[in-house]
Amino acid sequence: MKTKEYLGQWVKLKKYADKCFEELDEVLMIGPKSPQMDGLPRGSGGADISETVAKIEAIRKKAEEARIKALNALEEIQDVIEAVPDYEEKTILRLRYINGMKWEEVACAMSMGVRNTFCLHGKALQSAEIERRKRPPHL
Repeated sequence: MKTKEYLGQWVKLKKYADKCFEELDEVLMIGPKSPQMDGLPRGSGGADISETVAKIEAIRKKAEEARIKALNALEEIQDVIEAVPDYEEKTILRLRYINGMKWEEVACAMSMGVRNTFCLHGKALQSAEIERRKRPPHL
């Protein structure tokens, strides 16, 4: 995997984890309702509540696994970026790959033109590749 793809994993994994939690929120809104405790008899009226709870827990587990995978990726990517010796290179990598900024936003934050931002980004990727090679692959 190229360094650019490696660094870009965090934003993609975070978006996926966010989607998983959105799905969980939707399921919880339609999930089992608390039983009424008024003492009146009720009909069975549907599926077993334990089955529904098990399905909800499976969705919760998927969301938690996605969150953990994203956080592990973030930690590794931050370590690689922090190891880059040049401050400007480190900053551009953080803005793009940790904060998920668009190129125009990165250029503005760095107080430079987009073209200069691309040049600095190229240098930063080379520096990150050097630092990444020093580490055992995890992702």
